[in-house]
This record gives sequence, structure tokens and C-alpha cells, in this order.
Amino acid sequence: MSREYEAMLRGERPVILEPMQSSVSCLTPKYQIPIGRRTPKRLTGNATADKNHDSVFMEIINNRSIFTLPGQGEQTNDKCGEWTHPLSCPNHGQMTLDGLIHDRYVATHSCHNPNCPVCYESWASRQAVNSSDRLIQAIGLYKHEGHQIGRVNHIVFSPPQDIAKELIRTPGGSRRLRTMAGEHAKKAGVRGGAMIFHPFRQNDPREDNFRPDLKPYVWYASPHFHVIGFGWLKKSNDFYDQTGWIYHNVGRRETIKGTIKYTLTHCGIAKGFQAVTYFGMISNNKIVIDSIQRVTEAIKCQACGEELHLYGMTEADEGYDIDWKNDRGVYLHVVVKKAYKLRNVLKRGRVPCIEVGPEKRLEYEQSRLIIGG
Repeated sequence: MSREYEAMLRGERPVILEPMQSSVSCLTPKYQIPIGRRTPKRLTGNATADKNHDSVFMEIINNRSIFTLPGQGEQTNDKCGEWTHPLSCPNHGQMTLDGLIHDRYVATHSCHNPNCPVCYESWASRQAVNSSDRLIQAIGLYKHEGHQIGRVNHIVFSPPQDIAKELIRTPGGSRRLRTMAGEHAKKAGVRGGAMIFHPFRQNDPREDNFRPDLKPYVWYASPHFHVIGFGWLKKSNDFYDQTGWIYHNVGRRETIKGTIKYTLTHCGIAKGFQAVTYFGMISNNKIVIDSIQRVTEAIKCQACGEELHLYGMTEADEGYDIDWKNDRGVYLHVVVKKAYKLRNVLKRGRVPCIEVGPEKRLEYEQSRLIIGG
């Protein structure tokens, strides 16, 4: 049986790939190719050569706040960005019928520091995995207890700008503004979610809010909060009349993890200020960690679900050479998995009930894939 015929049976077609680009609003051109879908470049002695980090597109003007953007610090060490192992889906070189590209990339060493100009993207990816898993598990736990919690949406909350710009000049003011954001999100009808603060907006010529008085692509002060949460929103006009805050419902996103990662790549970074916080029904006093396990598993292709394989890589005079014909089999890595539970289970009507036991957690684990993410 030929590879082409096998691909056809899987619902795929053999198509030679060209680099694909997908537009994303309010981000710099370096983000036009999604992470994990880049064609690896040859490393030529500079550990950051394949990161394309350009400070021109990260310029913040008139910044009087305590915040900066991710990747604006110093590189943590010389290992940051070093190539470690090439990974590829066995079906790379083909394209699914719906246009998805099979994964092929080179994994790199990361310090997972949000300030590191080389590794901040991997920090955003890891944080997005943790936050999305917490949100998805919380939804499953509440649904199992009979709660109607509404759909998950991406909502942007903008406070009155004059007050907000004054508050983010100090740590205490910033924390106060974040507390206000959580309270206002609940007033708008969000029952629980993850919240990410953005102190700046990018002056993107492609957007409707482009400011001609500023240079293109600079970042300027415009505090707002991104919420990925669930509930039923009240009318935006009524919410504004009552609070003075504005919300924009971006809507349902393709994946929770992808949305959180997108917002983290240009969130506010400040010492002692968490990038992601949780409120309402998934706050720390409602959802707690039940267990932590280290599991060895394969990495799945995002396009077809096939297990990624490890390929050969050797040092060369100017970096590394990758042999994509040297298939070394399925690549396995260790993953830390957290299982969450409700601190106190509430039945419909908010009547206190017993704590979730092992049996209910088992039932939840068996049904969690239905929720998706």
C-alpha cells in the first residue's frame, strides 16, 4: 500500500507544503507563523538567530507604569534557544483536507522566563497549558454537579482610562485595579474565568483604532483585561451605564489554550504581579489541586493526532545539520499533570454538599474529553 493511498484512507491528501501564514490582530509580524508550525532554520552560532526577536516592534512609548511587555529583559543564559532535538509528524509533507499542516519543528532549550527575549514564548505556552487545563477541569467538575454555567467566551474589559493609567503607576494601585476588574466581570455576568492584564495596545495600521499621531506598531498605554470565562453576559449598554466600564465580547475561540497563549504574548509583566489570575467559580478558594503526577507520553501532531517522531541531528561547522530521513521512532517526554477538585461542592441553588471523592473524580476523568479545549 502506497503512502499516498494510506493518506487518502486517513482523510488526507499528499500535498507539498509551502509556509502558511495566519493573521492575528494586534501582534507583531513575528507572530504570523503559529508556534510549532515553523520551518526550522539553520542555527549559525547565535542562539537567538531563529527567534526573530525585533525590539523595534516592542517599543513602548511614554511608559509611566510599573509594567513592561514579555521578552524585554536580558537573556537568562547561553543555553536559551539552543536546539535540542528535531521532531516531526510522519505525515509531514502532506496537508489535511481542511488545510492543516502536520507538525515539524526543532525543540529548543528554554528557561521559561517571561522576561527572556528568547524564551518568553515557551513561558506563554506552558502557562497557557496550565491555565486552560484548570479552566477545562473546573467546567467538567461543575457540570458533573449539575451546574448550568454557560459557554466559554473571550471578553475584553476596559476601565475608565484616566483612572486606570494612574492606578498602574504603583503596585498597590495595579492590584486594586485587578480586583476591580474581577468584580466588574462578575457584575457583567461572568461566573468564573482566567484574567490577563494588558497595560498597552499596539498601534497597528491594520486595525480600526489606529492612531495616526503615533508611529506604527509602537505600544502605548491603554489598560484593559482579557477574560476567558463562562457565564451569561448582560447587555453591554446597561453594564456601561452602571459601572462606566466597557466590555467587548470577542466570542468563542477555537481553543482555550490558544487564546490564553495569544493574550500572554503581550500581557503586562511586573515584579510580584501574576500574569494570570482566577476569579469567581475557578478562583483559588473554589478550585484546588487534588494530585500531581509525572507521566511519560508522546507528543501528538496538532493536525492529525499522530505521535511525533525524533529525528537525527549532528553538529556542523556553523550550527547543526538535521537529517529528516533518520527516523529514530516515537519521541517520549515527561509531563507534569495536575488534577483539580472543588473545595466545596455546591449543588444547584448553592446548597453546600460533601467534598468530591475519588469516585467522582474518576467519573470526571472518564468524561472530561467530551468538554474539549
